[in-house]
Amino acid sequence: MNSEHKQKRDSGHPDTFGDNSQLIEQYRLFVETADRTSDRRASTNNFFLTIHTIFITGSGFLLQAKDLHQSFKPLTTLFVAATLMCVLWWILIFSYKNINKVKFEIIHDMEKYLPFKPFTQEWEKLGVRKTFWKHIPFTSIELFIPLAFIILYTVIWIWARELCLS
Repeated sequence: MNSEHKQKRDSGHPDTFGDNSQLIEQYRLFVETADRTSDRRASTNNFFLTIHTIFITGSGFLLQAKDLHQSFKPLTTLFVAATLMCVLWWILIFSYKNINKVKFEIIHDMEKYLPFKPFTQEWEKLGVRKTFWKHIPFTSIELFIPLAFIILYTVIWIWARELCLS
């Protein structure tokens, strides 16, 4: 076996697969892992949306207290915790974005050796990475949601503080 063929085999180069059945199986499995990553990402988003719904409900109860001065410290604690949860959520979204980006780069590399390239065609038709407005990536919208909650918590906290000071 010459050194070029050994290097191709060791790097997983498709020329070493023969009839491409191994490549097709690896492709199928890798697409499934990308799909599972997206499912985990959706579950993570649902978890954080539920948590923030609870935080907003809790802040509503605290804001209805007869003595807002007494409930201001718990409200502040709640908002600090909620803001930290937003930061964690944002980091997780960003992490999932990077994981999926790499997974799809690998899928595109694998498709170079397949007769049909569905993901490559999809990205070409959407104009991914060419123009933002033709295709707004889901992550761009998704990353805004935790920031929107932070803004909401800040506005409510400032409003509550003003009520306490007046």
